[in-house]
Amino acid sequence: NWTNQDVTVTLNIGEDTTITNNDGSNTHTFTENGTFTFEYERRGQTFTKEITVNIIDKNLPQITNVENGKVYTESIIPGVSDENLDTVQLKLKGQVIEDYKVGDELIEVGEYELTATDIAGNVSKVKFYIAEEDFTYKVDNGYITNIDVDTTTQGFMRDFTIIEEYTIKHEGKELSEEDVISTGDILEDSNGSKFILVVKGDLNSDGKINLMD
Repeated sequence: NWTNQDVTVTLNIGEDTTITNNDGSNTHTFTENGTFTFEYERRGQTFTKEITVNIIDKNLPQITNVENGKVYTESIIPGVSDENLDTVQLKLKGQVIEDYKVGDELIEVGEYELTATDIAGNVSKVKFYIAEEDFTYKVDNGYITNIDVDTTTQGFMRDFTIIEEYTIKHEGKELSEEDVISTGDILEDSNGSKFILVVKGDLNSDGKINLMD
């Protein structure tokens, strides 16, 4: 079976046999596909035993045309490639799209999660978003930026619709609709993913822009 782990092989020998290479060990670990030759002596004669391993695959499937955490304001067509590709799964708003296949064009607004798995067990996963053309916020590497000062939770939630269910917390306490968002507040979605909110100009996380900033 294909594996993404090292493979250790053992040459079975008797008490009258001595390994003359490999530091005298009758085991060898393959970290990648290849060939290794044991050399040994038995009752005054020399022998060799060649072992070839070709079932190791440590390469992750390649997901192209989309970037993890990026927001797109137009349709996209993700690409997936791997010599030993097994399954590809796409979720939209947490729900599996049963009839999805690589090469399909994605147009619906929302949060997507694309997972590619090969037969050796290597897994690649990207999460990305499709938003309306006038979407102004930026989502990048765990941050949501470009938030205007004095933006309330209600106002933010009205415009930030690419994630369907989420809460916004300030120092661990959930904000009400009337509370103003400040830099450092945390958006947490229903899957437990967290994003740090950044308000333009609010450097000291008080939700205002003044001389302190």
